[in-house]
Amino acid sequence: MPSIFLKTLKLNLSKYSAEALAYAEGMARRWAEQEIGKILDKLRTACPPPATLAKMNKILDRISSLTTSATRRAARIKKLLKTLDILIAIFKVVIQLMSKIPLGSAIGGPGLVGLIFAFPQGFLAKNAAKLKWFTESLEAVENEKKNISLLLRNFDLVFVPILAKVQIIRTLLNRCAENPKLTAEERAKILEGAIIETDIDEDYKSQSGTVYKIKIVTNPESPSIAPQRQAVAFDARGIAVLKGPLSFAGDSEVLKQELKFRIDNQLP
Repeated sequence: MPSIFLKTLKLNLSKYSAEALAYAEGMARRWAEQEIGKILDKLRTACPPPATLAKMNKILDRISSLTTSATRRAARIKKLLKTLDILIAIFKVVIQLMSKIPLGSAIGGPGLVGLIFAFPQGFLAKNAAKLKWFTESLEAVENEKKNISLLLRNFDLVFVPILAKVQIIRTLLNRCAENPKLTAEERAKILEGAIIETDIDEDYKSQSGTVYKIKIVTNPESPSIAPQRQAVAFDARGIAVLKGPLSFAGDSEVLKQELKFRIDNQLP
């Protein structure tokens, strides 16, 4: 009898995931963007003294740490998708098996033989209730997976602009340390990300143990004054298997780190 009153499974994982990601993004982005703005205002005026340079570098370290922590939180939530996939597969098997049990009459046929092989009506009623529960719960779990996937779709790209700014600022801080008398024009050129590092291919071993070669590719259709680039992963055959987003970031390492995160979560 209790099975008739089974309630549809409600995990609320997407709700908890949204709250966790919003907190991580809010903490990192709000503080990071505020501090980056302050540093940029000072650097546009002049190269700061050594003590201030050291303080700025510590702030940038803190920003990098916060963004890494937020990204790891997203990675943990992404693992929930694999768990939901397993749950969905189990539910589908159970539903398939239960669907083969007749849900109609308990009459098995005429005579004693028919009564022996008939399904009791109470059993059929309970089976119908359980089948309904599994079917509705499967739909609920699939919706949870869909919602979490939407939340995570662009989360790993949220901090790419911030990390690009951090790298550009570090470049200027290093230049200021070498030459405190940089002109306003020289400082502005660096802050605009005009200095692009030479790109070197990198072999990356994913968490699954597969080795991919990561290359930085420039979009030929982008303007030379502001080139768009992206990191591309190639397998052992030299075939491109995954591409990062096009970005104006001047630091190749930012593009590579973002693609490594995608490799570990999207490729076998």
